[in-house]
Amino acid sequence: MSMAQRDRITVTIDPAVLNRIDAIAQARKESRSATIERVLRNGARDEEETLEKVGTGIEGRVMAILLNNPQILNVMSKLVGDQLTEDELTRIQDGGENVVEAGKRYRSTHKTKTKKE
Repeated sequence: MSMAQRDRITVTIDPAVLNRIDAIAQARKESRSATIERVLRNGARDEEETLEKVGTGIEGRVMAILLNNPQILNVMSKLVGDQLTEDELTRIQDGGENVVEAGKRYRSTHKTKTKKE
């Protein structure tokens, strides 16, 4: 990793998450800052890929079907030996809708930036 200029930020982190970061940093013999940056870089890449896929291709179609058909989610949960409560179904649907909307915003912003570059 290059020693390019870094921006200094302040964040609030759950103590349990920070303990996990510290354990990873210690195991890798790197600084907490380096570990956080790497984890964020990898997580951001994964999140960008997810947002790109949502609403497009097979992933988007499957998600739309699942969000619009809670009975399918119930069947799937039973197949793995579990049962979803109404609250869980609502959280899944709300969360999925939020991801779909975030994906639309991300793709819109990403396309705009790509066109400008």
